[in-house]
Amino acid sequence: MLIILTHYHWDHICGLPFFVPAFVPDWNISIFGPGIKAANIEEYVSAQMKAPFFPVGTETWLAKINYLPPPQEHCFSYGPMNISYDNVHHPGITYGYRIQVRGKTILYISDNECLYLDKSIKLKYGEVSPEEQVLYDRMNKEEYASEIKLIQGADILIHDAQYTPEDYQKKRGWGHSCFIDTVNTAIDAGVKELYLYHHDPNYDDREMDSIYQHAKDIIKQRKASLICHLAVEGMIIDLE
Repeated sequence: MLIILTHYHWDHICGLPFFVPAFVPDWNISIFGPGIKAANIEEYVSAQMKAPFFPVGTETWLAKINYLPPPQEHCFSYGPMNISYDNVHHPGITYGYRIQVRGKTILYISDNECLYLDKSIKLKYGEVSPEEQVLYDRMNKEEYASEIKLIQGADILIHDAQYTPEDYQKKRGWGHSCFIDTVNTAIDAGVKELYLYHHDPNYDDREMDSIYQHAKDIIKQRKASLICHLAVEGMIIDLE
């Protein structure tokens, strides 16, 4: 089993102390995430299981745990999977993963703020000189090209889509995307299937249904071929 961690914020690792296979002998579990060396990954994972946060540490895990050392070229293989990763726009070091398996390309980008620079520039655009505007325009184009390159041609994209436009305005810079930006960027990048992910815990089912319908309306208005899904707990994606 392989666990890939995008980063170590608590909402992404708090389930590990309760991960049953880790306490079962004969399980082999490999863990990979940001870090200069494998010992860093082990340190970050085990820290939340130390007193006073948890009664027992990772030394009580009975499974065989293997922390994978970071490769030099930002890519590695595990079983049938070829995995590469890049930094994305989220506070701290956060990875977005490209996984190639069974002829499919899957992008897992759990936490990423799409078009952050573009939106920040627009707030101050009228306050800067024409020369600075030219520089900002160039930076904006470079950022957008980088966003597109990251996800271009993905068969499946699992991507941050946490906020409505109203909430995004209040939380700009938190490292999460407005779902509208996620949908439009996926269309522009030629993504085949998009799974809206990292839902805001304050949104109820009615709000989530509204987001999903709005996403489908955008796709229809743009006459795009993108297939959009709302990721839900327990969902299994068939790659065949």
